[in-house]
Amino acid sequence: MISFSWARSRKKLARLPSDATISTRTDSMQWVCLNRHHTSLFGYKAPDWTDLDHDDRAELIKTNPLRRVYRIRSQDYDLHAKLICPSSLKDRLKWYLRRCPSQIEFENLQIARARTVPVIMPVAWAQSPIKNEPLGILVTQTIKSAYSFEDLLWQDDKPGPQVIANALTAVAQAVGRLHCGGIFHRDLHPGNLLLAPPPEEVNDDIPIAYISDLQNIRIDSKGGHASADPFSRWRIANLGMLLAGMRKKISRSQQRHFAEKYIKTVQPHYRWSPQKIDDYFRQLLFWADIQAEKIARSRDRRSLKNSKYSQQINLGSGWYARVFLQEKHPKSLYPASRHQFTVDQWRSALSDPNSLLQPGRILKKGGQNTIIARNLTIAGVELPVVVKNTRLNQGWRKYWQSFRQSRALRHWYRAHTLINRDLPTPWPLAALEYYKGLFLQQSIYICSEIPYSCNLRELIKQDHLPRTHHSRNLLTEQIARLLAQLRLKGFRHRDCKATNIIVESPTRHNSLWNLYLVDLDGLRRRWINLSGARHEAIIRLAASCLKLANLLRSDYVRLFNRYVRYLKLPEAHNRFSRHDLWKSWAREANDKAHKISKRNRPKALKKGGLDEVTS
Repeated sequence: MISFSWARSRKKLARLPSDATISTRTDSMQWVCLNRHHTSLFGYKAPDWTDLDHDDRAELIKTNPLRRVYRIRSQDYDLHAKLICPSSLKDRLKWYLRRCPSQIEFENLQIARARTVPVIMPVAWAQSPIKNEPLGILVTQTIKSAYSFEDLLWQDDKPGPQVIANALTAVAQAVGRLHCGGIFHRDLHPGNLLLAPPPEEVNDDIPIAYISDLQNIRIDSKGGHASADPFSRWRIANLGMLLAGMRKKISRSQQRHFAEKYIKTVQPHYRWSPQKIDDYFRQLLFWADIQAEKIARSRDRRSLKNSKYSQQINLGSGWYARVFLQEKHPKSLYPASRHQFTVDQWRSALSDPNSLLQPGRILKKGGQNTIIARNLTIAGVELPVVVKNTRLNQGWRKYWQSFRQSRALRHWYRAHTLINRDLPTPWPLAALEYYKGLFLQQSIYICSEIPYSCNLRELIKQDHLPRTHHSRNLLTEQIARLLAQLRLKGFRHRDCKATNIIVESPTRHNSLWNLYLVDLDGLRRRWINLSGARHEAIIRLAASCLKLANLLRSDYVRLFNRYVRYLKLPEAHNRFSRHDLWKSWAREANDKAHKISKRNRPKALKKGGLDEVTS
């Protein structure tokens, strides 16, 4: 393997510790290992490092398209081996233009250990000189009884508050030592933190935290220090990245505890007042929001790429499908996210795409769209789903739409953008496209069906609204929160009418009404500041409900007041300004309802009624 990376400067070479290494070649692999480890790694009892799948001592513990991680146990050693093989052109270019990823991580681990950062001890690294099939191997020592911090947070049996507090203390101290060592971890999340029980001779319940996966880091040219400035931009941004990945599983008081332990680690001799800690915690939450949005955007892009979470498959006869495979952390709101499927199982279930529209309960049929509810069997699992078929318009619009992304794939992407930002929508299962040559002809979108539910318009029209004052206020508050969160997360919804909000009835285990957004054609992302944008969602919702007799004026006022408070608008604390805003929005809602009624009147006359003209 030839690498065309730039020569390392003397300053950077001086950062490496003085651990003696030995370079050797075995078969097709060029190895570099620490002294005193070559006899155990390459002896007659050593495994075949390039073929660990057929070794009984090796256990596969993690895999993805880029790397496989094994644990090798024997009487002589207990090691972890990470095999890296580029799977795309982008990975190959990184390999050739930089260096072997195993070499990068091996040297970074050495530097981190020299700066007293708690990391795994590296043992050896290797790379293959074969140009067609490059392979990199990193061998590290195993930490006994270690477990991932991510597994602790996301386990089914939620640990006690004291266990979480001890783990947060250990993680804060480890990250503090990492930052004092002048190291910026670009992929710092709970999955890259390991926790191990303290030694028996230490009378303490706080575990020992280790930082792993140091392949993508930035190292300061200076050595480590005993203290550091916690208000430094790159340190607080790096800590915010970690907090963004775990704050869904810890309370606000635990987040503050984590921040307090961190700043006392990086500056142990400074007397931190409660006001100073609160000021730092506010800045940390600000950076956590920024990092959470970056993580959500990367997951949005991942939804359109082939990964272990979704895959694009060719069904034949011009049909292509992007299907859901698994979810790393299933969400309790979506039962469908708990399932795991394979590509072959999906290919068998979608072998005849035209049959998806045959049996089922028709929800909507007209124009270019047909929506039905039915059951779909995948690998013996029967899922209640909603199937939406979209055909292209006739005439010249058909040729323009045939070059665009299909409506099903746009629904798939927008559903993931909502779910990644904790906004509810039915779980996306598959998006099918049919091409004739290079031209798109039709598409099918499949998502999970919400049981015991109806849209908001039917709930109001059939007079199924809550009777008690408390329950009615609770439903209004949930609608206001959903619309406010939609705006705060940077979305515009031009078609947020009552029929596009699905309401799930409360159950014995949940007294709240669950709301879901459907029909995401009018959903758009706004990358600019939304402070000057119109409040389209709440105005469109009010316009679609104006002619429903079961709603009172107090219901509209209650929704308006809660929506204004959630957004913290300036009018929330001024009664006269709030009244002027109410009149302005009411005028817009009336104008919107009049335009919709005028546009839908010909269609309603053909159906024989005028009760749906404002829907």
